Amino acid sequence: MALRSRVPVGLPERRYCWGSSDPSVISGSNVTDDEAENNASKALDWQVEHDKDSAELFYSTYTAQLSSKRKGMEAEGKTWNYRDILAQFITMHNKNSNVLLIWSGDWPAYSSNSDKYYVILAGEGFDSTDEAWNWCKANNYGLNDCMPIDLQ
Repeated sequence: MALRSRVPVGLPERRYCWGSSDPSVISGSNVTDDEAENNASKALDWQVEHDKDSAELFYSTYTAQLSSKRKGMEAEGKTWNYRDILAQFITMHNKNSNVLLIWSGDWPAYSSNSDKYYVILAGEGFDSTDEAWNWCKANNYGLNDCMPIDLQ
């Protein structure tokens, strides 16, 4: 069976409060680390709010989860901060413009986990977990980097 993905149709044009993956855009040359973290946190929250309507399409269909991170989390050889999470989202978005950012606390699929995370979703829709796994493999994501999810 051919891999079939659906890109949401009829959604408003996506706009972003960031526009560059250049770290100086987030932090600037005269900005303290605390200010840069605060700016990145605000940008993440803005993106989560902006992507909410698009993410709601995945209540009844599968997409792929590409990452879940929170400030202070130790993973991939570092302790993550807001700037790192935002940079990861921007990098993934540059690879795939359908990528969405959600806050796990807003969605029933994550309700059993007391820790809350910023979650990066592929933004592609699939009818089954098998289709989502096939998409992960076709896009060179490993088993630990990509998994099917519906947000119900």
